Amino acid sequence: MRKFTVFLVLLLIVVTCLSGCATPVPLPTVTPLPATPTLVPPTPIPLPTATSTPTPTPTSTPTPLPLVLTSPSFDPGGVIPERFGFFRENASPELAWAQVPPGTRGLVLLMEDRDLPFLHWLVYNIPPDVSGLPEGVIQQPQLDDGTLQGLNDNAEIGYTGPFPPPGEKHRYAFVLYALDAPLALGPGAVREQVLAAMEGHILASAELVGTYMGIEP
Repeated sequence: MRKFTVFLVLLLIVVTCLSGCATPVPLPTVTPLPATPTLVPPTPIPLPTATSTPTPTPTSTPTPLPLVLTSPSFDPGGVIPERFGFFRENASPELAWAQVPPGTRGLVLLMEDRDLPFLHWLVYNIPPDVSGLPEGVIQQPQLDDGTLQGLNDNAEIGYTGPFPPPGEKHRYAFVLYALDAPLALGPGAVREQVLAAMEGHILASAELVGTYMGIEP
């Protein structure tokens, strides 16, 4: 009986200790999660409007028209009428030109045989406003408008008509030059003098070629 009483006393002591001495374990503090922020879409920044700059159209420089030399007496590459030959009327054919370039101060005309080196006619310091030569230019050193004539290969002033051997056809070239300065030459110059004075002054040139068949004198 005594043992049972001791056991009860010990049991009460244990129970009393457990209920009085037990330190309560604190519960963890729960930190509330922050509220999910409301996403506000960014305000779009307007891009600058690109102003297209029109590409300027380049101003084209007009191409100068070529100098043109013609004759109402014969077609280019055609037959020069017989009457213009040395053994007939020996008259120079009518010539006309156009599209003289700006800045022209004088014109030069040569007529030469392309199949036999021979200068038939040499005319220079033709005024730039003159647009041709009439048929049958007088064989004198200076014309009324100031045009000068030089010596041909017959050592004569003015025009000498074609005279190829009988039965032979030769080509005769009329060559016109536009110059930026008049030639410092007097009348009666020879081809070499004229060509040397023209050096470095040619603005444009044109050519007209015709053929002539040799005839009996």
